[in-house]
Amino acid sequence: GNVPALETDDYRAERVYYISVMTMLYLMNTNLPTMERVVLTGGPGWGGSIMFFWDTTSWRTIGAVSDPEMMLENLRGWLTLDINKIYGRDYLSGNGIGYRYVANYWAIFQMLHEYLVVTGDYELLDEIINGKSIMTHLHDMAYNWQNLSREGEEGYEGDLYKLADFGGDKNALLEAVPNYK
Repeated sequence: GNVPALETDDYRAERVYYISVMTMLYLMNTNLPTMERVVLTGGPGWGGSIMFFWDTTSWRTIGAVSDPEMMLENLRGWLTLDINKIYGRDYLSGNGIGYRYVANYWAIFQMLHEYLVVTGDYELLDEIINGKSIMTHLHDMAYNWQNLSREGEEGYEGDLYKLADFGGDKNALLEAVPNYK
């Protein structure tokens, strides 16, 4: 793959763009047993073999244009995991890692969407992973909020309760600092 050249007179925008590509290359690993190539988002200091779903979303377009094969292999692997219980994948073992993180559904949906838009590989939607088509996985991720809505339960009537209720676990909302709201 490749990334488009950025044409601009704005040095700062150009610097951010090209450093983002360099960062992706810096985080790429080619020596882990789960995949031939993987861009780890856990960083070298902590989680040196981990890819966080939501972090990966921040470079979804660059990933789709520069290495769509790696992106697809990641997505297929992620759909074999129970994303209700983890925040990423460990590429030493291939297993899910961490705890529940509410951004997972949004992140993986965005990654799948970007892969499909950039590659045009719409036949992928019919592929079956864990007993469901990719299209069904996308549908389930888009409508997961309904599984978290308390609407209709006693004491939870009205439009407000149509929203997802992510519960009281602060780590599931923001893993950086538990007392931050």
